[in-house]
Amino acid sequence: MVLRAAGGWAWNVLNIILLNVLHEGAPSHLQGRVIGFTRSGQDICFIVFTALAGTAATLIGTAGALVTGGVLGVLASVALALTAHPFDWTPARRKAAVR
Repeated sequence: MVLRAAGGWAWNVLNIILLNVLHEGAPSHLQGRVIGFTRSGQDICFIVFTALAGTAATLIGTAGALVTGGVLGVLASVALALTAHPFDWTPARRKAAVR
């Protein structure tokens, strides 16, 4: 129960940060579309990965599914952290002009 509460809290904090970055970084004429597309994608992924987790739990057991999900989450976080500018919306031609 403690882990579920911590996970829910972390998810909500992540969504606040994500939506803030999208809102500030996306061009003003695309902000609604970008945020709507992102939320739709998150909802679709939630459904798909819930189904995959059930299948994985059947095939490799609950512990194996939880460990695999945790490892994939950590790997995704590390990959995002190592990205130079994951939410940089500046077009390449403008970046070249600034340099």
